[in-house]
Amino acid sequence: SQLANQFIVNQNPNDGTRTYTCLICSKTFCNQRNVIVHLRIHTGFRPYQCNVCMRTFTSKFIYTNFFFLVLIDNIFF
Repeated sequence: SQLANQFIVNQNPNDGTRTYTCLICSKTFCNQRNVIVHLRIHTGFRPYQCNVCMRTFTSKFIYTNFFFLVLIDNIFF
């Protein structure tokens, strides 16, 4: 993936734990999945789309929150 070269993996020599650092803004994450989702902020990639309003989102978590907190609230209440 093109995002794979946008972060570096650091390994702690004492306990072997890894952290992942965004090369664009230097933000650090505990797992690779989070840094990849974070990189979507910089690239503009928004793979999740609401079928009702066509708004797009960088993560499924954000989309799900939008759907249940905004759309369901407006439809049923």
